[in-house]
Amino acid sequence: MRVRLSKVTAGAILAGLCAGCAYSGASLVGVARAPVAAGEVRVYDVAPPAFDDIAAISASIDSAFLRSGEHKTQRVIDLLKARAARLGANGIVVKDIVDSDVLSVGTNLGTEHTGAHGDLRIEAGGGFGIFRRTGTARAIFVPVGGG
Repeated sequence: MRVRLSKVTAGAILAGLCAGCAYSGASLVGVARAPVAAGEVRVYDVAPPAFDDIAAISASIDSAFLRSGEHKTQRVIDLLKARAARLGANGIVVKDIVDSDVLSVGTNLGTEHTGAHGDLRIEAGGGFGIFRRTGTARAIFVPVGGG
């Protein structure tokens, strides 16, 4: 029995692998406030002089193919901002953004033939991986004029 995938089905599977999965989490260390829009959350490399800590937050994305680093980094920052906004934070201080392998699978097939006219060797290999980019940050509330 031969199984054939339609172009639409194959395209949907490929799109799902390329889109990846996203995760986020938070551990409250202060008091959450009323949610704000993610667009109102400011990104800080260094904490401003005056702020209140709300939570330690993290966000991850998985993808089957390594896309440009900047695109994946921006997606993680957007997830961090969305998580912080739900907690009422108006800022995040990014601590770290790192890459890791979630799953790697590879295979190699080959054959060799020895005949009267010499040796023939044919090999083929391939691999597939799922990669994760994870960001951690502090969700903070910066009072007006504090940052």
